[in-house]
Amino acid sequence: MRYAIAMLILLAACSKSPAGPGGLDPTVAFYNFGPYAPIQGTEITFVWRDASDQVQTTSIPWGSHICIKFTSTLPTDSVRYEYFAGDTTGNSGQWFKASGPWFNPQTGVASDAAAYPNGAEYWWFDFTKNPYVGTQDKAPC
Repeated sequence: MRYAIAMLILLAACSKSPAGPGGLDPTVAFYNFGPYAPIQGTEITFVWRDASDQVQTTSIPWGSHICIKFTSTLPTDSVRYEYFAGDTTGNSGQWFKASGPWFNPQTGVASDAAAYPNGAEYWWFDFTKNPYVGTQDKAPC
């Protein structure tokens, strides 16, 4: 009898859709042109990384607009971005480097929710504007 009850419980659990965490995979709209660009006329490299050590690198040529989507390795992986231009060693000319916060894919940036009211998974970078970066509550592209 216990075996039959256990089987019924397992069947009921398997018939429902999984209630596990759903990840919030990030998307960025990036415009590499405009008066507020960190280095005029220079390609920018944009890097996503997740807690499972997956790295995705995208080169954004000067004068272009690109949509960058990143799918984390696991739905529970925290995610972060960095972007840079020029020689980041500082040995030969101008350089620029910046990064975003690590964010929890289920809750957004829980540690600093006031600074990220829309979460931290949907970003835009547009160097024709000041400020040139921001977040929004839905995918930008």
